[in-house]
Amino acid sequence: MILWGNKRFQEALDETDECLRKAPQLCAAEVYRTLALVANSRGQDSAKQYLSRGAGPPIPPQNLEFASRFLADLKSAGWRPSVATERAAG
Repeated sequence: MILWGNKRFQEALDETDECLRKAPQLCAAEVYRTLALVANSRGQDSAKQYLSRGAGPPIPPQNLEFASRFLADLKSAGWRPSVATERAAG
């Protein structure tokens, strides 16, 4: 999240890839990997894979600026938030 939040997208991608090699079921790493890919204009396929697995809704960061970017990036990748997730971000 810190690397993504600081717009260090390639580093975020590298770190999340490493994390997922060690813990393939870690949902947060998958979300931030998708966000890093979206920022690099390569996230559509990754987002579709994530969403097709039926993973629970991603939880936005508590920082309001990051939460706004987080939801915007996920939406641009094809994810549609539920009402409960939008309330949690607001």
